[in-house]
Amino acid sequence: MSSINSPVELPDGTTMTLSDEQKQQLTDLLDSIKIDPFVNSAMEQMIKEESDYVFEGERSAEQCADILQSRIGLYLSETE
Repeated sequence: MSSINSPVELPDGTTMTLSDEQKQQLTDLLDSIKIDPFVNSAMEQMIKEESDYVFEGERSAEQCADILQSRIGLYLSETE
């Protein structure tokens, strides 16, 4: 893994170095990520099922989000 101060190799083989502003933006983004160690397998399965439809081109991302909101909301109301 490279350091944030090291040049980054891009997919086309060229390299670039991040500016101080870009480094700060990246650091701020990484600091803002909240990781929840709790993973509910039922919700994870719902997300996988619905996202498969998007990847197969059968639904839009918006339709997937609406369906997931409904399915997960119903699941949570039944389990609480």
